[in-house]
Amino acid sequence: MASLSVMVRLRSVRTVLFVSNLFPRPDAPRNGMFNLSFVGAMQAQLALAGGAVNVLVPVPEWRPWRWRLIRRWAPPAEVTAIVGKHLRVQYVPCFYLPLIGRSLSFLWYRFAFCRVMNFTRGSDAVVASWLYPDALAAVWLASRLGKPCWIRLHGSDRFHLDSPIRGRLCRRVLSNAAGVLVNADFMKNELVRRGIQDACISVVPNGVDRTVFHPDQNQTRDTGIILWVGNMVAIKRPDLALRAFAGLTRIHADGYPTPAGTRLQLVMVGAGPMRRRLERLARQLAIENQVTFSGCLSRGEVASWMRRSGLLLLTSRSEGMPNVVIEALACGTPVVATSVGDVPEIVVDDVNGFVVRANDETLPDDVTQALMKALHASWDRNAVQASVAVHDWPRAAECVLSIISPENAD
Repeated sequence: MASLSVMVRLRSVRTVLFVSNLFPRPDAPRNGMFNLSFVGAMQAQLALAGGAVNVLVPVPEWRPWRWRLIRRWAPPAEVTAIVGKHLRVQYVPCFYLPLIGRSLSFLWYRFAFCRVMNFTRGSDAVVASWLYPDALAAVWLASRLGKPCWIRLHGSDRFHLDSPIRGRLCRRVLSNAAGVLVNADFMKNELVRRGIQDACISVVPNGVDRTVFHPDQNQTRDTGIILWVGNMVAIKRPDLALRAFAGLTRIHADGYPTPAGTRLQLVMVGAGPMRRRLERLARQLAIENQVTFSGCLSRGEVASWMRRSGLLLLTSRSEGMPNVVIEALACGTPVVATSVGDVPEIVVDDVNGFVVRANDETLPDDVTQALMKALHASWDRNAVQASVAVHDWPRAAECVLSIISPENAD
């Protein structure tokens, strides 16, 4: 529940316009679930002061004949299940040319936003959750409304600052925004290194939905199951997970015992363009009988796998504060992860998991050895869960609402 000081400030900040392409939609109901949790927490606190969050979701779409359908979309069931039926969500089709039109997409976003000005009016503040092109269009929209705009960055969106063209545009927008919100100290340091002023950056850690991600004493845990969750894209390096698991199976085949009563299994949750390539790789590595590709699952199903599994494995090349790590730890499940983003601040060796040095040369053997140690360690599940006690979506929402209050904006 919002504190009294925040509730007082919300008398002047009652309606927030939230802008992001990372939000569940009918054709991608699992898209941006972390944003949905954050919006739900903000909505709950604003409702105490008679306010609300309105969500504007740009949908990149190059086929004009689909635009009318997109404008009529209603939020999928996942949205209403978390925040109820009263959240206003407007999906906006935005023309987009893959690859060749990337550096101009923010202009098409602006053009599309002009069609929904009535939806955006009445907002006291704008929060854009993704740097490019969302934030570039959102800052322009906020200026049209005469309202301040804050920009939330998450991790890989920082790389837009390294582009010769997009980088200049993004730096200008970040400098003109009312403030910049990041989810990890690592992200703040990365932005400062790229020339963004330290004073305008606030760190607000991500939360975890404890109504979904929590231990369950009634669910049997199979310590031989290693769980991988994420989009099957290159930056997540799911192929590294397969190669490391194959190394683990070879070690145990050579006579090194598995924990008593366990059979090693890798469960890969998610979808993406690498899926078929990964299935072929599993066959090449002769581990296809020990690997399960589950596809996309609901949050409840992911949480169930986390409670059932012995370990969570994260193999990413880049992250900010990966929510999947916090969620697994909240379920009492230790984590083996590459040292990306704020992972080394969350995962502590021998306490709630093991961290593997991460770079482009990270070897499967390094991950295999960390998995070996984690499989044979004795974990205090209560200590694992307690290690992420500070991560809470209502707390994150309260912090953001405090930051965007007129008192702090001045």
